[in-house]
Amino acid sequence: MKHTKKALFFRLLWYIIMILVSLVFCFPVLYLIFTGFKTPQETVAFPPTLIPKKWTLSAYEEGLSSGIFSKYLLNSIFVSGMVVIGTVSSAALVGFGFARLRSRMKNFLFMLVLATMMIPSSVTLIPVYSIYSKIGWIDTYLPLIVPAFTGGGAFSIFLIKQFFLKLTVQDGLLFFGKCFFQTQSLFFW
Repeated sequence: MKHTKKALFFRLLWYIIMILVSLVFCFPVLYLIFTGFKTPQETVAFPPTLIPKKWTLSAYEEGLSSGIFSKYLLNSIFVSGMVVIGTVSSAALVGFGFARLRSRMKNFLFMLVLATMMIPSSVTLIPVYSIYSKIGWIDTYLPLIVPAFTGGGAFSIFLIKQFFLKLTVQDGLLFFGKCFFQTQSLFFW
């Protein structure tokens, strides 16, 4: 396939434009990284500079030696780990039910689940907070973790339902599940 000079020029121009646009989007991240190596005075100096005049690791040393960083890190790992486990396990159960089990109300219930994605979270913020307050979950991990174990969210259910719908006899998994275990529910496990 031969490229003309005009086509090569426009392709080169396109790549230059994409590189410039990506640099614009990468600038805040680069500024963040370089600011971590600045002194406190240089961080708040006006006009700001991108590259530090004096390179230092004092911000990182102070943050890591304060002792509270490890607590924040462990909290984040614990909460995100529990949310991942809860979302995957519960959304997989619900998604499998919507994809493979038969019911007259299945489509209606699935549309109802999807309709919850249209409700803005700001609308439910105060009622959910008052519920958590009444059951004593304020200042605990429970409001962050428990909702993940109750379905994992409409998008997760939709995504896993679509995965189970794509499984066919040719994939082997569905064939193995039906032949070996003889039931749909045992196939899931």
